[in-house]
Amino acid sequence: MAESFANKSQRRVGVTTTVRTASIGVATDRITNISTFNVNPGALVDANQFIGGTRVIAVNVASNFGVGGSITVDSTSNNVAAATTQTVGFNSVTAIDTPIEKSILVAGTLANNTPDQLKASVILSQHNNEHINIVHDVPIPAGSSLVLSDAGKLVVGIGSTVSVSVNTNSGVDVALSFLRGVT
Repeated sequence: MAESFANKSQRRVGVTTTVRTASIGVATDRITNISTFNVNPGALVDANQFIGGTRVIAVNVASNFGVGGSITVDSTSNNVAAATTQTVGFNSVTAIDTPIEKSILVAGTLANNTPDQLKASVILSQHNNEHINIVHDVPIPAGSSLVLSDAGKLVVGIGSTVSVSVNTNSGVDVALSFLRGVT
């Protein structure tokens, strides 16, 4: 198969929800006492109590406009004491590309669309549902861009997905370049 280049882009990436009423116990995978409005499985958890890349795996008790909701995440908290009235962000993950042939991510740009600094992550999700941070919570100043350079190429297997998450609604425009059909 011949090699070829492909560009994938997406405008206005980013949907985020923040709650300020969360309760997080010691070494737990539960976040309680929240509104679950706009919180979906797969969203990244943005909270100091969890390691970067933690994802929502289930909404246990839905509470669209109250504080009775509960979710389960894919890692345990690093709390040494239970904490209440915590601020937790939930950032959507937007798929940019899922190749049907072996590819290499050769470069990319995430441009900040907002008047404020934001944080962005680029994630590789593999076929066995393993999620790997390529970059995590990288600050991008207002009016600036994050450039994924050609110094560190990344093989993206068939069926794997490259996604972007940002902590601001419609925060970034994304452009990624891939070399397709590699062996």
